[in-house]
Amino acid sequence: MNYRSVKIHAAEVLGTTGTKLIPIRIQDPITRILLKGTVTFGAAPRIAPTVDALTKVEIVDGSDVLFELSGSEMVAHRFYEGHKQVLSPESNIPDAAWGYVVEMLFGRYIFDPLLAFDPKQFSNPMLRVTWNALAPNVNATAFSLEVDAECFDEKQPSPLGFLRTTEYHSIAGADSAYHYVELPVDLPIRKLYLQCKNYGEPLGYNLAAVKLQEDNDKRVVFDMDADKWVDLMSDWFGYLLQNFWAYGTGWADGAVFVAPSEAMMATAANTAAYGHYMINRTRGSAISVQSADETDLFEGMVTGCVPHQVFCYPMGIQKDIEDWYNLENVKSLRLRVLAGTDGDDVTFNTILQQLRRY
Repeated sequence: MNYRSVKIHAAEVLGTTGTKLIPIRIQDPITRILLKGTVTFGAAPRIAPTVDALTKVEIVDGSDVLFELSGSEMVAHRFYEGHKQVLSPESNIPDAAWGYVVEMLFGRYIFDPLLAFDPKQFSNPMLRVTWNALAPNVNATAFSLEVDAECFDEKQPSPLGFLRTTEYHSIAGADSAYHYVELPVDLPIRKLYLQCKNYGEPLGYNLAAVKLQEDNDKRVVFDMDADKWVDLMSDWFGYLLQNFWAYGTGWADGAVFVAPSEAMMATAANTAAYGHYMINRTRGSAISVQSADETDLFEGMVTGCVPHQVFCYPMGIQKDIEDWYNLENVKSLRLRVLAGTDGDDVTFNTILQQLRRY
């Protein structure tokens, strides 16, 4: 076999919060790592998507951080690598265990022979998972974790490096205020992400405009408002799909937090009866299903763009390594973010996908 799947960590039920270190003992190059499990929810309404229970997923080698994203950022990361279906369905059903699946991707595509994570290049690589099951539901009681890797087997490539994707900067916003992020120039950049996290609100309320410039405005890479960036997202990357299950409750006590956050459209079928229902408030990664009977169970699908309020700007032709954003002659690189009128409630997370050579 050229490829194989390897169990890194067997399924384990854990407490509601914590951090777990998992050694990466595989010696073959790894093309992706999958984390999956469940979060056991209580009776309180959800306040965030299930994947927000994963507050930080890292690969570290000593003090060197090789990968670092949250659960919602990982969902967006997967979509922007060309995978349209969200692996984790969402729900507002109380007192239930709900599953999640997220991925760490290291190449331009799965089983990329030129870009893969090669554990032999590092002294002691570890997977470090930090979780808080109370983030999506304050009455959550348990969190489980299982980790698998897909790696090369008889086919042994010699990767020149891997895609290092990390949350580089995070800041709390302020209404209609400018925020500045000084970006590193030591590695080529393949993608720049910006998450404007404020569930339930339109992106235009969270982000007004964004600008990327080199060397004190000597060159402007892009300068646009949020609406323009949304248009580019739908044009460049299309739309994602996600399944959901919901009881027919109102917005205040039964929102379903999903991945799509803009240009959202949802449909559902009543699996319990033939009663009337409506889907409303489809905005900012949140929807609600209202029906005459709150015990009616609905199965639905939602589509849209900008997953979990994460924008993406691709730097060059994505399959051409030599076409990515080379910063050798750039002394400073600054991202300027103008918060929207609801900026006080927004967390701005700047994420970089860089080419790290061995």
